Amino acid sequence: SLQNIMVMDGMNIIGELGDYSNSQVLHASNQSAIRVGGAEFIMRNCLIAGLGSSAPDLGGGVIFVEQSSSLFESSIFNGSIGPYTGVIVLHDAFSTIVRNCQFLDYVTFRGNVYSKTPYGNTAWIRQTNTSVPLPSANKQLSTLIEGCIFDEGAGFTVHIKGRYGVEMKGCYANVGSGEGPYIEDVTSVKFEDTVIGYSTSGSKNGATFKDCGTVELTGFKLQNDVDYITISGTTRQVIMRECDLQPGHNATYPTGINNAAGADIVINGIRQVNGLTQIG
Repeated sequence: SLQNIMVMDGMNIIGELGDYSNSQVLHASNQSAIRVGGAEFIMRNCLIAGLGSSAPDLGGGVIFVEQSSSLFESSIFNGSIGPYTGVIVLHDAFSTIVRNCQFLDYVTFRGNVYSKTPYGNTAWIRQTNTSVPLPSANKQLSTLIEGCIFDEGAGFTVHIKGRYGVEMKGCYANVGSGEGPYIEDVTSVKFEDTVIGYSTSGSKNGATFKDCGTVELTGFKLQNDVDYITISGTTRQVIMRECDLQPGHNATYPTGINNAAGADIVINGIRQVNGLTQIG
């Protein structure tokens, strides 16, 4: 059968020199620079720099993908901004993979510095679904973020809502004055060998898991003043293996966990009760 496919490989898409002072040369627009709907979308080895979309909520984002599967691989998204949405915005999307990509505040390209400073993104990646998917849709409605680097300058590193499965593997993120990943309404969450650090404004939340099913954290680490995670809503269970949440660093959450959901927490095979280890 025939399938609609859009492929971008080895392309540089650079914003115009705008009106901002110094090196803040972002070109703002109320439209997305790239919009894809109803097709398989592949972006590899691309540079997206100095682009901005001021369009509010759904329909915004520097890149907007709707009702499509997508692969973003080995690409750079630096100095770009979606202040009301994000740089990559996916809505009612199918299978999504973001692998070996970079999201930084600025980039130098052919002698020009493209920077979003002092402005910020709602999230570098924002993904939403109209409704929470059924388990039968697990293969289509899953998201993998692997080997990516995220700078500060976003309210959340990523904000993903209404997926069956979310995996984040081998990533590093600075939070600055924002927070780490915000994951909600997701049946299965797996974070592996991922580090969240670098707060510029005191104690910060390294990740939020809201209204999720099972959350598995393996080799997950917090650094600097990023010193706790939040479990909220109806999240049922959190399983942690070889993690470092900097216990004792935060006086309010000495275990590094704000378990507002009252979820069942298992650390290295041992169930925790009221933040304490339960033996037997």
